[in-house]
Amino acid sequence: MKYLLQIPHFGTLGLFLISNIPESFDLDTFYAHMKKNKLTKFRLVFNHPISAAYINQLEAIFNEIYETEIHDYRPALIKYPGGDNVKYNRLVDKFLTTGEIRI
Repeated sequence: MKYLLQIPHFGTLGLFLISNIPESFDLDTFYAHMKKNKLTKFRLVFNHPISAAYINQLEAIFNEIYETEIHDYRPALIKYPGGDNVKYNRLVDKFLTTGEIRI
């Protein structure tokens, strides 16, 4: 993630979609960037085997996004093994309704 942030135009992307993300992806750096970014729509898909500790980090971020009614940043749509599919689908519906994402 730190390398991506060094790309001059990374903060101005309209959409950042990445899948098959390994556990080595720096969640803390990503989350700090996401909460400051008002332009980029983020969609992250974690498919690799990931540890319970990493899933707990993902779940905390996902739940904060899910439980927050109004965001002052562009929230990420995050899919990960063991994630609550009902909440994920509700979040997709919410983002589609508000124009946060387009599928």
